[in-house]
Amino acid sequence: SGQEYELRVAVQKAGGFDDVITALSNQLTKDSVAPAVSGLTILLIPGGPVRLSWKPLSPELGRGVVFEFELRLDGPGGCAAARRLNCSDCGRHRLQLQSEEARQRLEALTADCSAPVLVRAFEFGDASLSAEVAVSSEGASPRSLLPWTEYGASLWPVNLAGPGAVASASFRSPETRSGAVGGLRATPSEAEALVEFEEPRLPNGLLQAFAVHVFNVASNVCSQLLVLNSTNAGCQLPSCTTGGFLDLLSRTCASTQYVNNSGNGSDAYAVRVRQLQPGTEYSVRVTPVSQTLAGDSAELNFVTAGGDGGGGAATIVVAVAVPLVVILAIVAASLIFLRIRRQNRSPQKAAKPASDSPAGSGVSGAPNDYATVVGGSAQSAEYVEIPAVNGRR
Repeated sequence: SGQEYELRVAVQKAGGFDDVITALSNQLTKDSVAPAVSGLTILLIPGGPVRLSWKPLSPELGRGVVFEFELRLDGPGGCAAARRLNCSDCGRHRLQLQSEEARQRLEALTADCSAPVLVRAFEFGDASLSAEVAVSSEGASPRSLLPWTEYGASLWPVNLAGPGAVASASFRSPETRSGAVGGLRATPSEAEALVEFEEPRLPNGLLQAFAVHVFNVASNVCSQLLVLNSTNAGCQLPSCTTGGFLDLLSRTCASTQYVNNSGNGSDAYAVRVRQLQPGTEYSVRVTPVSQTLAGDSAELNFVTAGGDGGGGAATIVVAVAVPLVVILAIVAASLIFLRIRRQNRSPQKAAKPASDSPAGSGVSGAPNDYATVVGGSAQSAEYVEIPAVNGRR
C-alpha cells in the first residue's frame, strides 16, 4: 500500500468514464495508517537545548509518504508544547488528508495544548530526523522548557491517512546556569568574618556545593577557597562534573578547605572566614555549583576591624537593581567626600575652624560593605551605605 500509480488510457473515453478512472486512481494510491517511528532518542545538553532524533520512514515502511510529524511534550502541568513538523521539500505530497475522520484524529492529539511553539530547529533528512527544544534559565517561559524537570515526548508520523502509531520517550530536562545566591552579607571582626547567604531563587538544577573565594582587595589575590556542600548534595546523573569545576576553581587560590555549613534552615548558609589581617579590605565571591554547571556569582567587600582602616561593623548588604546613572551619582558623591576628608586632614587646614570646612556632604563614618552580582544581567547593583570609595567596582 502507499504506492503511486499512473493510469494511461489509449481509447476514447465514454461518458462517465472519467469518474471511474478517478475512483480507481484514488483507490490504488490510498495510504494506510503509518507505524511508529524507530530509534527515538533524546540528547540532553547541559545549559543547552533538548535534542530529539529518530529514523525516517520510507514510503514502503510508512505505508504512504510521511510528510509531517506531530510532536507533543508533556510536563508536570500537562501539555507543555505541541508542534507540527512539516517536510520542507515534500512538494505535492503535502496534500489534504484523505478524510474528515483523519483530520479529526490529528487535531485531537494536541487539542488540550495551548502553549506556543517551542521547537527552535528541525532537520528533515534522508538518514535521520531531529528537532531541538529550548530550555529556560530564567524561570518559567512560554517559549522554553523548565530546567531539571520531568517531561514526556510523543511523536506521530503523518501521511494522507492521518496520524500513525505513536513513539514515546521520557526525560529530565538538563540543568541550566544557576542564578546568584541571595542575601549575601558579612560580619567582620579583627581577624575573621562571618559570611552568610541564601540559596539562589533560580537554582535551575540540583546544587551540589558553594564555592566561597576570599580575595585581598589591595593585591587582588585569592587567599583561600572555602567549599560548602549544598543541603541537596548527591549526584543524580550517570556522571557529574562538580568535582572538576571545584578543582579548577581551587587552582586560583592559595589554599582550599571543605567546611561545614553553620547556617540555620535548609536554604540558609554561613561560613566563618579566618586568618584575616586586621584593618584590611577583603572581597568575598560566592559561586553556586550544580551537577554540571557553575552558576552566577555574588560578591561583596568588607573591611576587618583594627589598624588604620576601622571597619568591623556588622553590616547587612542588599543588592538591588537600579539604573547606572544612580550608581554614577553615588560614586561622584563618594569622590567629593574623599577629597574633602583629605583636605581636612592636611596640616595647613588643621587649625581652621569647623565653620570653614565644606558642608553638605551628608556622609560620615568608616568605610562600609557593598555587594554586587556578577555574571548575571547587565543591570547594576545599588551599594547600600557607602561612605567612601572602595578600590574595586
